[in-house]
Amino acid sequence: MLVRPERPRVCVTAGSRVRQDAEIGFLDALTARITALDAEVVVAAPEDVAQRLTARRPGVRAGWLPLDTVLDTCDVLVHSGGGGRRHSQRSAPGCRR
Repeated sequence: MLVRPERPRVCVTAGSRVRQDAEIGFLDALTARITALDAEVVVAAPEDVAQRLTARRPGVRAGWLPLDTVLDTCDVLVHSGGGGRRHSQRSAPGCRR
């Protein structure tokens, strides 16, 4: 995860307070659409959500991610717009501000 892959990499985060019941359907549908674009998908999510998501989508990498490191290897960041993610996005090298 620390090296940029050959395929485009998309990082998805719904925040650290994402709940299984409320967001798993949305994350499942979103990751399905992104993988259909032949992109690698990494999802920053709590472990319980990550386990359910990867059970549905084996090609998706999910779990706790150090965004300050992983974003350097991503082509796109999909996020909910919370303050913590905006800060991480701004601090990523090469990110448009």
